[in-house]
Amino acid sequence: MGQTPLRATNVGAIALAALGCACLPATTPPTRDTAFYIGTTTSLNPPGLLEYKPRETALPATESGGDRVWAGTRDGHVFALRNGRQLWNKELDGAVLGGVTYDETLETIYVGTGGGTLYALNAVTGEGRWSYVAHEEIMTAPTVAEGAVYVQSSAGTLFAVDQATGAFRWKHTREPTGTFSIRGEARPVAHGDLVYGAFADGHVEAFAAADGSVRWDKAVVPAGDYVDVDALVLKDGVLYAAAYSKDVVALNPATGEVNWRAALLGASRIAGDGPRLIAVGTGEIQGLRRRDGKVLWSYKLPGAAPPFATSPVVVEDTAVVSIDGGALLFLDAVTGQLRDAFDPGAGFSAPVAALGRALFVVSNGGVLYGLGLLP
Repeated sequence: MGQTPLRATNVGAIALAALGCACLPATTPPTRDTAFYIGTTTSLNPPGLLEYKPRETALPATESGGDRVWAGTRDGHVFALRNGRQLWNKELDGAVLGGVTYDETLETIYVGTGGGTLYALNAVTGEGRWSYVAHEEIMTAPTVAEGAVYVQSSAGTLFAVDQATGAFRWKHTREPTGTFSIRGEARPVAHGDLVYGAFADGHVEAFAAADGSVRWDKAVVPAGDYVDVDALVLKDGVLYAAAYSKDVVALNPATGEVNWRAALLGASRIAGDGPRLIAVGTGEIQGLRRRDGKVLWSYKLPGAAPPFATSPVVVEDTAVVSIDGGALLFLDAVTGQLRDAFDPGAGFSAPVAALGRALFVVSNGGVLYGLGLLP
């Protein structure tokens, strides 16, 4: 399981492009063999003079079949952009930590804040449609399904509100465990009449979407410190969970029964990719076979202290993931080999949004990058 040494991309050698839909055509071809080119750079929230190691952690939202992007920032603003140019921005009551979700049927974006409010905004104008005050720091990008919006807070509460009005539907809170945990929450997953949540005490639960009643509750890791379950993915009838203490776990979504476990210390983020899962652990990224959890490849993250990495996104055969505070990595999803890396200087702590071969991510310097993935 060898790997290519990490290298930084020479930004000056990458072609600038006009950003359009998902194809991001380059105005001139890249000057060297590379995995991507830069389409646009838009400064949204430059660091303050005395600001130390700022972190932008929010996932942008994209428009399927269109050219708009919405991005939230640590200073509590949400921006709408087209081809790198700002359409509008709106100030909210706190930092955008988890991300933005766009719903094309209602032409609405949904975004939660560290101030504890979930907003629904007109995607065209930024005007407020409704807001729900959760009184808890909202850590996840909203999940929209079947007329409801779901978010999870840093206190371990999963909230459900009405998509059209913001009216409260139900909430579920796990009691604090009193043990050490890692900051971060799993984004809720909704499918059919069930909603799935994962919690800092090592439990995954399935809830009835209608009223929040518990359908099943499964402890996926033993009791102890750092038992957080920080990511959930539902793929082809299997629910996958990343348990920080040691495992990636495959569950039956109807019953919560465990299909298989794969050992990965510090498992915190996962993404589905055809027959593979891309799993992120402490200091390591793995490609796992989805049917049984077999390790297909492993990529060791550089650095003396094992770094964290963000949620991966897979586009065709390339997995894109950022080292928290460091470079954006482009890995071959089949072999785990490093194709390329990009660090504009401030590094990245946010996950990447993909639309076709177009990638959007906000750097820790507060710049929204529009990147085009090359074959």
